[in-house]
Amino acid sequence: MKISSLLAGPTLSPSPCSCISVHDLATVYKERLHKSGFNVVADLNPMKNASITFDISTSKLPKTTMYIKTASYNKLGKAYRCQFSSGKSRLPIKSSQLGSQMKMVNIFFNSSDQDQTILPQFLLFPSWLLHAFQFSKHGKNPGRTELRFFLDASDAKLDAVFRFNNILNILFRFDIDNIDRNQIENVIRLSNHLAKMCSNRPLSPPPSRAPAGVHQLYADMIELLNQQRPNKMKPACANCLNKPSSRRSLCVACYRYQLKYNVPRPRNLISNRRTCKKISLPPKKQCVNCSVNTTHQWYRNTLGKGHWCETCRSYFVRNKALRPKKLFVKAAQRNLNLHTY
Repeated sequence: MKISSLLAGPTLSPSPCSCISVHDLATVYKERLHKSGFNVVADLNPMKNASITFDISTSKLPKTTMYIKTASYNKLGKAYRCQFSSGKSRLPIKSSQLGSQMKMVNIFFNSSDQDQTILPQFLLFPSWLLHAFQFSKHGKNPGRTELRFFLDASDAKLDAVFRFNNILNILFRFDIDNIDRNQIENVIRLSNHLAKMCSNRPLSPPPSRAPAGVHQLYADMIELLNQQRPNKMKPACANCLNKPSSRRSLCVACYRYQLKYNVPRPRNLISNRRTCKKISLPPKKQCVNCSVNTTHQWYRNTLGKGHWCETCRSYFVRNKALRPKKLFVKAAQRNLNLHTY
């Protein structure tokens, strides 16, 4: 399976007919997993702040702890947010907890703030991704207590948040009405393998005895981890390619011209931004005698080229001689202490 084929997957969109009530989520989810051949057992949550915690297994797979959270939509940030912390003090989860107490994370999304229903689409991914993107606490990394999930990963401002959501939306997105058993089994196997890497161990591929689907899922995940974020396309005026107005596809000049004459602004009126040559400023005047640059009045040097300052010219008029260097007043360089005044 190639990345290009995965990009064509369905988007997260609310479906009114298949939304689930918040109170029935645990029961419905457990029944759908049972129909797909999974054994699901409710487990006491060791971190005491999760909505639901399940142990999922099959005849071929051991029990794997699945940590379930519900994310609420934030209109201002255009993202789903959920608190991800441990204990009543709400401290960031440690990476050691990811490998021992929870190997998979399951995220459901509220359909709206007012309606207490859950969307059928959900995310099921290895908890190692929280360690890889430094959402968990390990070493000098303090971790985070809030996770943000974007329907469109390009809305994320930070590069790490973009890559995190891009991987989840492409590889680890499922539908509760159409559960893919093979894909979930691959996620479980990959989660059990990556749980060993949460203790700062070097990343290694799954063992050779693992199914081909696990190796393919691991390869796709590594490829997306190393994928660079595409450059954002800046908006431009549809007529002159300058910066457009905030609410129109035209800039202010093109919009006003079209509003007045009912025709597009012609090309000959669009001024090209050409770089003009720098104008060479005339050199500053300097006294040929004392070399000062500032004075109240400049006078022509009667003995040769250049100019005199007002002080040197007054001295020459009175004494019929050039002002000597010993009379040049130098600016005093003092270190003033402003706190003493």
